[in-house]
Amino acid sequence: MPVPYRAALYVMPGASDPLGAFGAAWLGRTADGAPLPPRPVEPAGWSAAALDVVTAEPRRYGFHATLRAPFRPSDGVDLDMIEARAADLAAALPPVVITQGLQLRRIAHFLALVPAVRSEALQNFAARIVEGTNDLRRPLDADDRAKRLAKSRLTPRQIELMDRWGYPHVLEDFRFHMTLTGRLPEDEPAVGRLFDALAGATTGFAGRPFIIDAIAVAVEFEPGAPFICHRRFALSG
Repeated sequence: MPVPYRAALYVMPGASDPLGAFGAAWLGRTADGAPLPPRPVEPAGWSAAALDVVTAEPRRYGFHATLRAPFRPSDGVDLDMIEARAADLAAALPPVVITQGLQLRRIAHFLALVPAVRSEALQNFAARIVEGTNDLRRPLDADDRAKRLAKSRLTPRQIELMDRWGYPHVLEDFRFHMTLTGRLPEDEPAVGRLFDALAGATTGFAGRPFIIDAIAVAVEFEPGAPFICHRRFALSG
């Protein structure tokens, strides 16, 4: 298998899952990169072009929640090795049930679906993925580290996590979220209408358990290319 430019481990529900189907339709492409017809939510006052802009960043990554953030493979690591590790982890880890489902939240400058209630099982699951894949990644070089520090206001602990695990929002700082927008505009009334429309469209996901039953290996084959779901591995531990 070729060496990807970057790889990641995601929760990435497929089109047969109602949540996966909604997320793909909203962002405008399936997890494997295929385009889709117009999105199912039309917030008042938002044009199709404006929605394309506000969903551009999450569309590139596909509808997902991050477990192992995108990383450049270490020397000698190819896609076969990454997928073999994902398969091993999936075989050792059981499905995770988010009993009270997901709900829409505003997180700083974007909107995402997050667990209605914090789940320690989910936190532990995500930690196992991070710890079990750390040797696959190329360590951050000085330029990457400087860019990360310039981009975000990180606490000393987050910097420690980044240096140890390649990403600052892991272990106790991990927050499961399925991103629906990029940076929101400064027009608060417009953001409010967008929030209300998405809240109405996603209310059903808050009313039923969400089961994480697979991990996906997502791949960016060239710099700036869309991430695609290359393969999913069912959790069977």
